[in-house]
Amino acid sequence: APHDEQDLGRAGMRRRWLVPLFLLLATPVGAQTLPDSTLVLTDLSCKELAPVFYEQIPRYVYDDRPDALYEMVLYATDQCDVKGSFGEAVGRIRILASIWDGNFDEAVYGFEVIGWLVDRYDPTRLPDPGSKREAFDVFTTDFANQLLPHTEPASLEEFFCLFYAGQPDTAWASLQSENLADTWLRYYYDEEVSLLERTEAPYTVMAHWGLWQPRGDQALVGARQLVGGAIEQRWPRWFARFVVDVRLGRSDRPYLVDQNGVVGFSDRWDALLMAVEGGRSVWRSGPHLLDVFAGLGYDVVQPFKDEELVLAGLNLSLGAGYRLYLDRSRRWFAGLDGRYEWVSDRNEGGTALGGSAFSGRVGLGFSLGTDPVPRLRALGQTP
Repeated sequence: APHDEQDLGRAGMRRRWLVPLFLLLATPVGAQTLPDSTLVLTDLSCKELAPVFYEQIPRYVYDDRPDALYEMVLYATDQCDVKGSFGEAVGRIRILASIWDGNFDEAVYGFEVIGWLVDRYDPTRLPDPGSKREAFDVFTTDFANQLLPHTEPASLEEFFCLFYAGQPDTAWASLQSENLADTWLRYYYDEEVSLLERTEAPYTVMAHWGLWQPRGDQALVGARQLVGGAIEQRWPRWFARFVVDVRLGRSDRPYLVDQNGVVGFSDRWDALLMAVEGGRSVWRSGPHLLDVFAGLGYDVVQPFKDEELVLAGLNLSLGAGYRLYLDRSRRWFAGLDGRYEWVSDRNEGGTALGGSAFSGRVGLGFSLGTDPVPRLRALGQTP
């Protein structure tokens, strides 16, 4: 690859005849004639073509063969890009190759360029260690670093070189400056951000199972399993949810009930907790999220099956939760919560049934909408 301005100038002069061919990358290529030099690839499936693509593109750059590079990109786009086999990688090399050739133009991309940029550093799309795709990523980072000193300050070429050289934060700041306000890329960017900012945070629904371990006066009940669910609304940093827990079974020891004219011993422990919890996210990394929260609830026990009598108390709780998103869209997730609870006395005439408890719950949930926050963060926004 050229390493100085003089080499870049000579390379640009030698390749001016390639500009019309490269600009065709922004148009449908189904009707184009495949160059003879790529006919040897026609027997390869898209899966088989991928490692060839990742290996050959750097060689074409090192050998100063832009014609072969463009043929490979055109062929991969025509045969496989619509199937998502290459996606962002094809867009990345389109842009960098046009800068290398000295004939960058925004006709190289359309609105899909925003998706390319979002996908480049998506942690869920990292290549396997030691793979040809990983080597290709390393190559394009080095390639962009070599091109960067030869770009005009505050230009689109500088933006893309900064971005692909591993400086996305600096690149996003450059794009949001006035210097690039009249570019198509800025228009696509502003439209995307505006749409995401108007997207409401999604509701999530979660079902869970867990264990409730009482302490204090209510320790006589013993450990009980719990099942339940939650409906949650999340914002960039905060969340609120409504939780229902059910604890069924028998207490380890009978307790005396003396309330509203009903007196007797019971070992039934049909308990229901309805609570509101609210908190905030304190750490996130890729698909991992850590929360802290507090809750206020209504905790009731029905001691007798045939009596319309409940023992009710106030339930206060503090807790922490971990969430693991299971797919790229963050629609499905697994959750683990731990709570410390305190329940007011709810059986003043009989055995005291107040006290504290520890509870843990493990659950699976899904979102009823698409969370805009991850994509906004990937676009350099910090909601």
